[in-house]
Amino acid sequence: MILIGDGTGDPGMSNGFEYNNIIKIGFLNSDLEEKLEYYKSIYDVVIIGDEDISFVLNFLKEIK
Repeated sequence: MILIGDGTGDPGMSNGFEYNNIIKIGFLNSDLEEKLEYYKSIYDVVIIGDEDISFVLNFLKEIK
């Protein structure tokens, strides 16, 4: 499962689903200094700033 979110509650979206593996990708667009360490603790990957989903697309190409 690949979970993509931009809020602190989004990683919980996977609760209740059965899966063997999960990677959580978070987008952090504001309050970087305040939120970065927390985002790193709840997401596997944190994309900082106003980025597009290029990382996600490249990641999917690599794992197919």
